[in-house]
Amino acid sequence: MSKVGDTVTIRATFRADGALVDPTTLALVITAPNGAVTPGSWPPDGVIVRDDLGTFRTTLLLTQAGTWDYVWTASGTSTEVIHGAFAVDAIRENVSIDVHTGTLVPITDALVRVFNASGVPVAGGLTDAAGVYAGRVVPGSYSVVLMHPMASFPISTPIVVADTGGVTPQVFNVVGVLLPIVDVAPPRLVRLFGYVADSGGAPVGVRVVVESVDGGNRRPFVTPDSGGTGVAPSTTMVRVEKRELVASTATGYWECDVIAGASYRVRVPDVGFDLIARIPNVTQVTTVNVRDLRPDPGDGGSIGVTSDTGTAHELSRGIG
Repeated sequence: MSKVGDTVTIRATFRADGALVDPTTLALVITAPNGAVTPGSWPPDGVIVRDDLGTFRTTLLLTQAGTWDYVWTASGTSTEVIHGAFAVDAIRENVSIDVHTGTLVPITDALVRVFNASGVPVAGGLTDAAGVYAGRVVPGSYSVVLMHPMASFPISTPIVVADTGGVTPQVFNVVGVLLPIVDVAPPRLVRLFGYVADSGGAPVGVRVVVESVDGGNRRPFVTPDSGGTGVAPSTTMVRVEKRELVASTATGYWECDVIAGASYRVRVPDVGFDLIARIPNVTQVTTVNVRDLRPDPGDGGSIGVTSDTGTAHELSRGIG
């Protein structure tokens, strides 16, 4: 694509009955992107040049970016009318976005996006080790938006890129704030366990579902290597949509790791046991028997349990 400052040649040929001929008269109208008109005519007025029989040209210095239109109109021996158009790109300016803190510490790997006045992204990339993004855009007004996981920036920073003919690099500064790095300790895990028995005390190998409860949204937290047995020592918790443990048919025992201080819902669907309770957050506690948990009203209480007194066996209708 041609750009502002280039000189282009516009050519045309004219025929009559398939043979090249010189029109009796020839007119040319060139319209610039801003609507300015450059006329030309032949016989020669200095704008149109005849190269050979039926072959003509004109040269044009491109002074504006946008779409240029032209029309050749022949008369007399040829009556052809030739329309044409071409696009001209503006000279792109070299632009640098210098991203740093108020104390001039470079912010590296910040995502820079440059939007034009219509909100269309026209340039972008990551800042380098010096906190600089370098790109090229046409002169105009822009908004610069930055993103970084460990820094905050203005919602957008307006910049105006001047027309220097691409000669002078232009630098724009954006000041951000680095966010403090908080050393968050991993959650402490506690082993939650229990036994499932029938009314006669015999072990029952049924399903046991353990779900975390957060704002009413229940998300199971289980160990990834439990293999469906319900017995799975692990220090890694995996959030899944649904997880069912299976109590041992020999002992009725089941277990899984849970986060201390968090609330969980424990269900044994086959016997109607459904309890929401908070896991104790005491450093010395490393294992918790579901028998010792009591409904937590702050996290939804209990479902299907009408009393929080008596023995766990009575509360759980077969779980103890």
